[in-house]
Amino acid sequence: MRHALSANFAALSGWNAPRPSATVDGLRERFDELMTALTPTIERRAASGHARHCHGDLRLEHVFLTRPLSFIDPLDFDARLCRTDVLTDLAFLILGLRSGGHATVGEWLSTACLERWGQPEAAGLLSFFVAYRALVRTKVAWIRSLQMDGDGRSAALAEAEVEYHDKESFTVWVKFAV
Repeated sequence: MRHALSANFAALSGWNAPRPSATVDGLRERFDELMTALTPTIERRAASGHARHCHGDLRLEHVFLTRPLSFIDPLDFDARLCRTDVLTDLAFLILGLRSGGHATVGEWLSTACLERWGQPEAAGLLSFFVAYRALVRTKVAWIRSLQMDGDGRSAALAEAEVEYHDKESFTVWVKFAV
């Protein structure tokens, strides 16, 4: 996880979009602090079976409300991306709900899952994973902007800016992660 965080911040280091650079540096420092604090919890959860083969990229459009639920398009092409704590998939769904204007549903889903799984103490870790997924979305939008020209590039840069400046994505979630 620490390596993935470093890679995400490295990818964002070339971002020349208008933003206060201290914010990126401060965010990197806060993620590093949280990683240090949460590493024992992450390792303990992995040892107790909470890290397993997951979807790896569970966005809302990958969920079909059938009985039983169906999921499509997992990241099966790279086992490293799928072997993770189950909370990371839940974090992706929560972030998608919030980004789609359904923050209340995301909060309900978070509470319901943690209670159902008997893991209410994992709320802080889940918050960290939501912030991490928001960071990944920012990075993906930035990389996509590098691959485009004209209006497509402008749209991708705007998306990266929105993700980056979304207080709900970083500041609030990271603040309460521990």
